[in-house]
Amino acid sequence: MSNQRQRYPICYATNVLPSENPPIIYSGIPSKANPLERKNRDLKSHLAILVADQHDSWREKLPSIRFAMNTAKCSLTGQTSAFLTLA
Repeated sequence: MSNQRQRYPICYATNVLPSENPPIIYSGIPSKANPLERKNRDLKSHLAILVADQHDSWREKLPSIRFAMNTAKCSLTGQTSAFLTLA
């Protein structure tokens, strides 16, 4: 029995080929319109501003960026994401 067959017995029993690659999930929404991708882009730009040339300090900046993003009012709802999540 091969090593892969030992690692993935259910895959071989159901005739599904195993893959080591993570799945690519495409929601059909372009990345610019995807709200999660938008938040990630915002996070990246905030990090770039706060970290500047000190690339090893990004972990210390995350709590303040998270606070700023959670307490910023959404122009559509007029509420913060923290309020909408916790209310």
